[in-house]
Amino acid sequence: MSPWAAWPDGPCSNRTRARVAPATRARPPATGVPARADRVRRVAAILGRDRAGSLLTRLAGGAIADRYSRRTVLITAPLVQAVLMGVVTVLARFGRFLAEQDI
Repeated sequence: MSPWAAWPDGPCSNRTRARVAPATRARPPATGVPARADRVRRVAAILGRDRAGSLLTRLAGGAIADRYSRRTVLITAPLVQAVLMGVVTVLARFGRFLAEQDI
């Protein structure tokens, strides 16, 4: 049996569309900006922040790599990372670091 047996004319017929209540149809936003354009702007802002952070990190990393020896950078970078992760862990454990406040 077809899943569309409940609709004698099919799910996309004019008679079926007429049965849909007007309140259930999507309405455009009150600002006049389509919802899709708003979502695109939000995604673009998030990606832009991500790219800016990546660019600044790479510039700083390049400057550090030019000034110090490879051995020093390869030993110091994981140590700094471990210390920072420990600080974030302690702050999160005692409630001083709440990411929900940034949203």
